[in-house]
Amino acid sequence: MRSPEEASNWSDSILTESAMRLAQLLLPAIAQPLIVDHLLSTYGEVNRRVLSQMEMLPRAQSVEDMRRLVFEVAAFATFLLALNEAPDRILPDGGDTHRERVRFFNGVLFLEMRRVLQDAGMLEVREVIMDISGGPAAGIKYDLGGPVSLEQRLDEYMRRCRGWDSALASFTFHVARALDVEEYFATELLAMQFVEPIIDLTRQMADRVFGPCLRRGGSA
Repeated sequence: MRSPEEASNWSDSILTESAMRLAQLLLPAIAQPLIVDHLLSTYGEVNRRVLSQMEMLPRAQSVEDMRRLVFEVAAFATFLLALNEAPDRILPDGGDTHRERVRFFNGVLFLEMRRVLQDAGMLEVREVIMDISGGPAAGIKYDLGGPVSLEQRLDEYMRRCRGWDSALASFTFHVARALDVEEYFATELLAMQFVEPIIDLTRQMADRVFGPCLRRGGSA
């Protein structure tokens, strides 16, 4: 946690240290039961109660499936940190504008998050290429493409998505594919239930690095 004196002086070194620590905390936090394990257990419950009634068979989760799911949650959490937490917690510093300081922090965060994911083997999984143009009645056609890319996912969330609703739609699309591409239409709604827990997680991680967010009424 930063002291009030440090928080008023967002130098490159402080921002770099904060971004690197945040990236290093994030992946272990995602692996905790509240996020990925809960997502998988909820998916299992859906399989038992709903998919069985629809005569759908659950697909066994492989190691690559797990890594792909962790990657998708980590990519969305990184987006949330850049979009929501960094602007609220980084104050203007000297002649630098607030936007420049946030941009610098996010650049370090992205690079360190990519390194953390790479070291954990999360960037070795392959992208699922899916065709749902025919709707549920036509079935789902899919194949594996190249390796997943944090840069591409963040570019999608931050530039190609037009607003929050569009980013949420992209997130649920990617998580539903990771959970069970063969039953995508059944898992899409399930993925939406985990947006708020991921938002809460990013705020908790930011609190650990920056301290309580005073702009949201947090106490020092």
